[in-house]
Amino acid sequence: MKKLTLISAMLLLAITLTGQYNIINTTHYSPSLNQEKPVRIYLPPDYNNDSTEHYPVVYFLHGATGDQTSYPGMVSWTQSLINNGAIHPVIIVFANGACPPYWGSMYANSVLYGNYEDYIVYDLVAFIDTTFRTLAEREFRCITGHSMGGGGSAKLAIKHPDIYRGFASHAGFMNFDTVMTIWQPLIFQENGGVPPYNYTWGAGTYTNFFFTGAGAWTPNLNNPPTNVDFPLDADGNVIDSIFVKWKQHDNCCLVKQISPADNLGIFFSCGTADDHQLYPSNELFRDTLDMLGLDFEFLTTNGDHSLSGVMIQAGMKFLDSLMYIDVGVNKQIPVFNSSLHNLSFYPNPVVSELTISYELRVKDFVTVKVLDMTGRQILTTTPECQIGENKQVFDFSGLVTGIYFCHLQTGNETITKKIIKVK
Repeated sequence: MKKLTLISAMLLLAITLTGQYNIINTTHYSPSLNQEKPVRIYLPPDYNNDSTEHYPVVYFLHGATGDQTSYPGMVSWTQSLINNGAIHPVIIVFANGACPPYWGSMYANSVLYGNYEDYIVYDLVAFIDTTFRTLAEREFRCITGHSMGGGGSAKLAIKHPDIYRGFASHAGFMNFDTVMTIWQPLIFQENGGVPPYNYTWGAGTYTNFFFTGAGAWTPNLNNPPTNVDFPLDADGNVIDSIFVKWKQHDNCCLVKQISPADNLGIFFSCGTADDHQLYPSNELFRDTLDMLGLDFEFLTTNGDHSLSGVMIQAGMKFLDSLMYIDVGVNKQIPVFNSSLHNLSFYPNPVVSELTISYELRVKDFVTVKVLDMTGRQILTTTPECQIGENKQVFDFSGLVTGIYFCHLQTGNETITKKIIKVK
């Protein structure tokens, strides 16, 4: 106990005031990796004012080529939300998933990179919970990330719903089939354009991404100098025996092990103009969740692959709602875009009439569609709504009991909500 107290005191002395942000840059030993790992911790503004107060924690996973110092916008946006009373004070832990020889660990256990999944899920959580004043329970612990970290945060939460209350994935790799289909011709262009292909690290962005993924999902220390099994052969064909191992880390496959009883909060976002064409991957993840009847929030923007303030705000508001607001019939869903906010569906479960309420910052058309489990459109409306509060009422009395989905869209923003119809 005295040792932990001493460590805590030393860390508090290491606080760096970046503007008005309380940032700790430190290292800790990881048994899973057998090495010291750097970590960056953001503490909320009032952390040092009350030594009895404990806080929820959100873990952030960076993208490929990044490290724990990347994404300063996460700090500035989070503190702004806290200062404005939009979310509760929260600790953010920026993990380090960088490792040689490629662009990142993919947050997987790998004989080439090390056991990064175990490091994030167990070692880092244990270090934070024993060193800082956290609410050290699953209900107050979430995970988020961008790109490589977006897919990684979803995967770790899906595999470990006993550790995390929910996740917010931004521009993540959610389905490998779509990525493989879209990226194959790009990889061919980077490696000569015609077969036979000699895939070489450094040939280009998409080749490098595939080598990075192979280091996480199909490492082979008996295959120098790359030490990986690449999923494409010299003729450009997918090697099924290798790709099937990649699919074991595919979020569209992994999420099938989740049931509503796991009570896992699911949020993901992606831009329709994503530079790396990851939007179809996220669309397929949405469709998979629809098929499984799992509740989720999907934020679509018209942006590129970068992590925008819109994504950060929406994700942090969603995670805050998981950790502080019990799921109920009048739960509000925060939406950050040019016009729509304070969205709510009630009552849910619904017997006869479902009311959808929201506020608009600008006059706009708002399309609401109600779909059944097969994707068949049951109800729809597209009124031009006014600035301020708006309500739409749908008659569910004639529908059979079961699960339905409300898709609400204004501009390029889309929100999906699961609706349960009861007698």
